[in-house]
Amino acid sequence: MDLLCDTSYRRHNDLVGALLAGGRSRRLGQPKPLLDFAGLPLGLHLLSRLEEFCDRAVILANEPELYSSWNRPVIPDIHPGLGPLAGLHAALRANPDEWVFLLACDLPFFPAKLGALTRAGATDCQAVIPRRGPYLEPLCAAYSPAALPVVETRIRTESGPDLKVTSILRDLDVRYLDEADRAHLGPDEVLFLNINTPADLVLARRLWSAPLEAGTQIDYS
Repeated sequence: MDLLCDTSYRRHNDLVGALLAGGRSRRLGQPKPLLDFAGLPLGLHLLSRLEEFCDRAVILANEPELYSSWNRPVIPDIHPGLGPLAGLHAALRANPDEWVFLLACDLPFFPAKLGALTRAGATDCQAVIPRRGPYLEPLCAAYSPAALPVVETRIRTESGPDLKVTSILRDLDVRYLDEADRAHLGPDEVLFLNINTPADLVLARRLWSAPLEAGTQIDYS
């Protein structure tokens, strides 16, 4: 079955899109969601895409005043200082009966259709994670309410590398989306291109402004 054509999943799982805003980027000089990208803050681009396939969208951030004009709920960490896993925990705690689509704020080429594909796969499993060969994309993925106790146990009992989001996956029933599942959406090296440095930002802006010439055309609809 073509998952993008099957809309029956909408009757089974409500989905909250959760933008992982993170903190201030030392290398970029400001929080990533506030970076100017094609005339808008990058975070607003991503929230708009989340709202195309989610029932609603929220912002995961510990500085709510930065996003007060964005007219979306801001959810702070319950356990600040623990990175993305704390953001996922806060999102699941705030929405205990719903799936959460966790999205990093530095993926400018994330298309809504990838989110829709992920949502369509959210049946008979506890998480849906894109996979690129041996690499996983846990910050562009969907998590069921069943992930909450696993996350809480990890936060309570572990530290260091074991607090990465990937550390919870061994205790969940995970469905993986491989490259063949999303090849029609665009090349992985662009879909998952993330902005960590000023050079990354320059590259992303160049690819956005001239996608055809760069061979990176992506369907964002």
